[in-house]
Amino acid sequence: MTKVYRKGVSPPAVDGLTLDMNDGEVLGLVGLNGAGKTTTIRMSSGITLPPTSGKILVDGFDIVREKVRASRNVGWIPEFPNFEPNAKPLTLLKYFAGGFYGLGGREAEDKALELLRMVGLEKAMDKKLRSYSQGMKKRFSIAETLIGDPKNVLFDETLNGLDPQGVIFVRKMIGRLRSEGKAILLSSHILTEIEDSADRVAIINRGKAGEAFGQVGTKIPG
Repeated sequence: MTKVYRKGVSPPAVDGLTLDMNDGEVLGLVGLNGAGKTTTIRMSSGITLPPTSGKILVDGFDIVREKVRASRNVGWIPEFPNFEPNAKPLTLLKYFAGGFYGLGGREAEDKALELLRMVGLEKAMDKKLRSYSQGMKKRFSIAETLIGDPKNVLFDETLNGLDPQGVIFVRKMIGRLRSEGKAILLSSHILTEIEDSADRVAIINRGKAGEAFGQVGTKIPG
């Protein structure tokens, strides 16, 4: 995949990058700030940014030509979650469950409650999101992402800025999702944050793949 923001003016943000994510595995994506990690994730999510060239396949579906079917299988947790600040978590999750996934009435509420308990926010359901700490917002973002039970989950610098308890929580959540057979992408600019969670690690530098290593090996051409 390649992404050029200003052709002929600036170099590609992502330049001929090839990555493979496997079910039941955590792939760590490591690079300095500005290396192209977030651009890679935004293109892969199919939500905000199409590639300039190349293909992105999600469970066999092209993220550009078959966007709806491909995006259905992707969940994305951004580094800085942003929600309606005056909304309450239960109300907003029920809205997402009904509006995007067709869950209605009691089913939507049960799903929302289940997810809020899963991420440890059951005692903060009556608070508005504007009162949430950054760590709580990331927990809520995980809950929102999992409404559709996506097979592939993209964590974009999710550990960044969390306190130790938050880091432990996210790592346990990643382990839980991996045990369910989901494919996980975990990005960070700090290698040590990735080492404890990833099965494989890929290095990205100035939009290109660098060295890759891990327990099961990998092949990431530039």
